[in-house]
Amino acid sequence: GSSGSSGELPSVEELTIILPEDIELKPLGMVSSIIEQLVIIESMTNLPPVNEETVIFKSDRQAAGKIFEIFGPVAHPFYVLRFNSSDHIESKGIKIKETMYFA
Repeated sequence: GSSGSSGELPSVEELTIILPEDIELKPLGMVSSIIEQLVIIESMTNLPPVNEETVIFKSDRQAAGKIFEIFGPVAHPFYVLRFNSSDHIESKGIKIKETMYFA
């Protein structure tokens, strides 16, 4: 190991989970911003908090990614999904103001 590493994060594994129809999707929140390879989801109010590593789904029941980080007030947190690049986010079809879900 050399010192002074650039702090590169490991690449994100591609999630190809499709939720079965018999499992209920619950709205998590809305994509409030996309910053480089991060997707920021503003949680809905009166929602029980979810943990990091929770898999987040789009409305078509396809997995979007895992929660990478949580910040903001406990009552109204923001959830961060990390991807490998902005192209990765685009290929997932994730857009601002889109509602995201968890199972």
